[in-house]
Amino acid sequence: MKNVQRFSKAAAPNTILAAALFAIFTAAAPAILAAERESQNLTGDGTQPLVLRQVGSFFIGGRDIAIPYGEGKLINPTYEPTDVIKIDQMYVQFMFPMERKHEFPVIFVHGAFHTGKTWEVTPDGREGWAEYFTRRGFDTYWVDKPWKGRSAFNLQLINGVERGDAPPSTLPSPVILGHNGWSVFRFGPSYGVPNPGVQFPLEAVDEWLKQLVPDFSFYLRGTPSTVSYPALNTDVEALLKKTGPAVYVGHSQGGGEIITIVEAISNPNLFAGLISVEGGRCPPVADAPLYKNVPFLYVTGDFTTPPASCEPFIAALNALGGSGTSLHLPDLGIMGNDHMMMMDRNNLEVANVIQDWIDEHVERKPRGE
Repeated sequence: MKNVQRFSKAAAPNTILAAALFAIFTAAAPAILAAERESQNLTGDGTQPLVLRQVGSFFIGGRDIAIPYGEGKLINPTYEPTDVIKIDQMYVQFMFPMERKHEFPVIFVHGAFHTGKTWEVTPDGREGWAEYFTRRGFDTYWVDKPWKGRSAFNLQLINGVERGDAPPSTLPSPVILGHNGWSVFRFGPSYGVPNPGVQFPLEAVDEWLKQLVPDFSFYLRGTPSTVSYPALNTDVEALLKKTGPAVYVGHSQGGGEIITIVEAISNPNLFAGLISVEGGRCPPVADAPLYKNVPFLYVTGDFTTPPASCEPFIAALNALGGSGTSLHLPDLGIMGNDHMMMMDRNNLEVANVIQDWIDEHVERKPRGE
């Protein structure tokens, strides 16, 4: 008994501690489980960890060109022997959620003057669509289109003129946007004057201005019209062949380019769905057969109306048995969205509208051969 008593006395504090810890855990268990559920709750407020099975980046496409350098002036002799460089490649980032909940990935493609940063954390630090769609269970890709951001442009076109190897008439003609973007993208009528109820985080406009880059696409396509160009067509098709059928989301210029990309690639059914976020126009009625097996959505924000080309195209596509939709956000009671809706204060509300459309029109619709 002495041994038992001695054991009991020695063990008593540990026993009491264990019992106390058990009681605390038991009491806390519902909160712990709730917290775990909340970590999987797809609120997108950025307060919960975004758990990924893979994150990374790669380049797609590209071609080699020889740089002879001729007999002109050398800008830097160390780096200017005859060489072969790579141009026209496209930079692609991706995030894959730990639990994939959707059959098709999404590919986000930016507009003029922008890069893939468009889809990331907003100028005022909130979660962007790249993070949110991943959080909602989509394998998510977003790109820097050829000659923008990390998809380097052909510097030979400039250096050749500097060295005297090419005439000034061969110089490319990139364009840039700054404060004028305030009115162009419908934050308000002039810089510093907001539209009533506009959703853009105006206090962070300087952070948005820092994102804007020179745009070579006007030079690459040889026209002021919003059409694609060979490098983009090639890179998009190569990306789709790598990812498999995907929902392609193009913003602004990136949405307008959808039309000529679909016309150019070998098989439009590489797209699981096509979403133009204020791409400026819908496809021509004559192209409707190309979209018969590819659901199409056009999204328009506030302070404007859907393009006139959308109604006849949507009607023609649906008459063929396809799936065409034009959504004007104010008609859904979602007000105040400017051209940069993926950055707006209600950006996740808009994202939910798009995700609901994907659920209904892409993932629940039998795909054609």
